[in-house]
Amino acid sequence: MRVALVHDPLYKFGGAERVLQSFHTLYPDAPLYTPLYDEQGTHGAFTGWDIRTSFLQKIPGNIRLINFLRALMPLAVEQWDLTDYDIVISSSTSVAKGVLTKQDTLHISYLHNVTRFAWYDLDEHIAGARFGITSWPARAALSSFRQWDFLAADRPDALVANSENVRRRIEKYYRRTVDAVIHPPVAVERFQTRKGFDNFFLIVSRLEPHKKVDLAIEACHRAGVPLKIVGEGPQESYLKGIAQSNVEFLGRLSDEKYAALMSRCAAFLYPQEEDFGISAVEAMAAGRPVIAYGQGGALETMVSGVTGEFFTPQTPEALSHALASFEPGRYTPSRIRSHAQQFAEERFRKEFGAFVHRKVNAWNSKTISP
Repeated sequence: MRVALVHDPLYKFGGAERVLQSFHTLYPDAPLYTPLYDEQGTHGAFTGWDIRTSFLQKIPGNIRLINFLRALMPLAVEQWDLTDYDIVISSSTSVAKGVLTKQDTLHISYLHNVTRFAWYDLDEHIAGARFGITSWPARAALSSFRQWDFLAADRPDALVANSENVRRRIEKYYRRTVDAVIHPPVAVERFQTRKGFDNFFLIVSRLEPHKKVDLAIEACHRAGVPLKIVGEGPQESYLKGIAQSNVEFLGRLSDEKYAALMSRCAAFLYPQEEDFGISAVEAMAAGRPVIAYGQGGALETMVSGVTGEFFTPQTPEALSHALASFEPGRYTPSRIRSHAQQFAEERFRKEFGAFVHRKVNAWNSKTISP
């Protein structure tokens, strides 16, 4: 069976890109189609892959202009000729699900989320200069994109959601039934527990508005506790500007330093609402409790009082109160890590591989039946 992989613009590295790596492990000979690719922005994680880009790759300064090029992304993914493939597997938070396939090609789409900026959090993304233009032109452009996105979500022959949280969004916004929920892979083997912990809280995140790092900075200031932040992103200058002496920015770390730091924190902070939340599970794999906003994917990955605790509402005051009353010594690292094991990469590859196998068998039976 000839397989092709399709992904959204590949210019940064996060949870969706880790899923893509697992797909490549399952189908190592499959070429990867993506509208844009930036080797530096993805830290060389995909060097050596058979990567096939779109006409957008030829535009000078394309990564710098990516927010302006989003309007061309639907056209870009519709231009590829995928007629040579029996199976197309798309990994999508926005446009990858909209590829066009021939009638007898099975298209399975793994959705990390609906297109966030088109269906909800509109004000936050427009205010965050995602589009670089004023509010009313952005909303006009979104109206047109939203129509395309709704139709594009109907093109895959099977949909897999990365969480029950995302399944509900797919059913609400795309009006489609999800065939399966398969939680994304987490490299739990990279993390180890240790005895004791140090007196700091930790965030690992892309520094973007919806990650709510500013909320955590304010909460840690109010509670008078130290905070370390690992990550890069467009909000870095702003966040450094509002941070005080109790906050330390560490940038991007090697996997080894990252794992070691994770195992040392008093707790991992998760102030945002995520579709699933891989970094929170990584903290649990290191045996550390998580203090998370009580919405979204965290409700599927955490057990209150066992692997951490929740705070609501999503305000600095609520998180500050949780920090002030938090007792890290009451949590058992080995028990937390044991819980995280259920999200291991091997489990993901086994579940997703079995799902594809079932769908291929059903598809072939339907195709050859009179």
